[in-house]
Amino acid sequence: MIDQWTATEEPAPGKRHTVPTGSQPHLPHWVIFRPRLNERLHTGVQRPLTVITGPPGAGKTITALAWAATAARAPKPIICWVTCDGSTVTVQGFCGSLIKSLSRTGIDVAAIARARHDIDAREQAMVTAITAAFLEAGAPIAVVVDDFPSRTGSAPAEVVNHLLRHAGPGFRAVVLSRSDSPLPLHRHRLAGEMAELRADDLAFHDQEIAEVLAQHGVRLTPAARRRLRERTGGWPAGIRLAAMSMEAHSDPEAFAARFAGDDQAVVGYLMEEVID
Repeated sequence: MIDQWTATEEPAPGKRHTVPTGSQPHLPHWVIFRPRLNERLHTGVQRPLTVITGPPGAGKTITALAWAATAARAPKPIICWVTCDGSTVTVQGFCGSLIKSLSRTGIDVAAIARARHDIDAREQAMVTAITAAFLEAGAPIAVVVDDFPSRTGSAPAEVVNHLLRHAGPGFRAVVLSRSDSPLPLHRHRLAGEMAELRADDLAFHDQEIAEVLAQHGVRLTPAARRRLRERTGGWPAGIRLAAMSMEAHSDPEAFAARFAGDDQAVVGYLMEEVID
């Protein structure tokens, strides 16, 4: 039974896998590397819990992926990735996904379970074996949990909360969510055990906006860039969509001056990601 610990549940109706369960998504070629955020994450993962919270298009996943791709300075944790979807709605499913991700880093949770003879109740055995894996690890392990559900009592929240309490200093959770997770954030914040990146932290600065525009062959004056940032709040998806729209625009400066979120590309993104 232990050798078959994998996330095999079907996605919930209406859901689809965007990433193989337990896999780290591919880092797009158009990513703007942002040293200030990489540094925040490098410092943050020295603590047990790091939360990255923001609305759709804020750049949560991209920020974590860019950090994972460039995390080179010591102390560097082992990084594994779990994307929450229809297959992780139960403790068994989430644990299966985490076990698969850990195996990609060379950590054999099933072997640890066999050695400990933890082969009783399936879910409890999985949680116990994963906890033991972190306690026995020779280096810190940062588990990035993307699309972390915000509802109280979810399986990911249950497992991550257990690991934060019992898996020792080797476990580091990096939680990506659209709103505050049901983890006891206030307790971790007061104890100095948590780092936070919010939407304001993820917003593009002027130079980062210039880099995005340059990728699309668009040049704006500093004043026009500032206006674009003010109108979008530095929202990364809005900046990217504006740059795409300006590629074929005869007067990018005029577009930036009137851009207010009603461009067709922006409307389409909002309809798909927010309203739906």
